[in-house]
Amino acid sequence: EESTVHVGRMLKENHCLVALHMCKHDIKNSGIQQLCDALYLNSSLRYLDVSWHIQT
Repeated sequence: EESTVHVGRMLKENHCLVALHMCKHDIKNSGIQQLCDALYLNSSLRYLDVSWHIQT
């Protein structure tokens, strides 16, 4: 889950990024929650791909 912590921090600060592809990562529910919390504060991202290897 370490990567989602860093990506979450980046999303809170980066207001230029418009697309993020994180498919084929082993993201668990807690990682998705971290991303969602960060996205709440990010108004620039328009496309997020977390498909395929999402684990519950």
